Amino acid sequence: MKTDGYCCDYYGKYEETGKAHDAIDAYMADHALLMDAPAIEEYLTDPLKEKDPAKWLTKVIYYYTKVNR
Repeated sequence: MKTDGYCCDYYGKYEETGKAHDAIDAYMADHALLMDAPAIEEYLTDPLKEKDPAKWLTKVIYYYTKVNR
């Protein structure tokens, strides 16, 4: 079975990853896509090694199915 998804690279504080979720949600609504759980946040930067939150990379991943309109 093939699963499709979208990935958004978000740079910034972990507490603000909601911005990436909001952007993906808006895109999916505009394109008649329905999220398949779960949404995934993959934290790629170690904040103990990189002190600048603007350089912290989080990949936000949503899997989806097409909605018939």
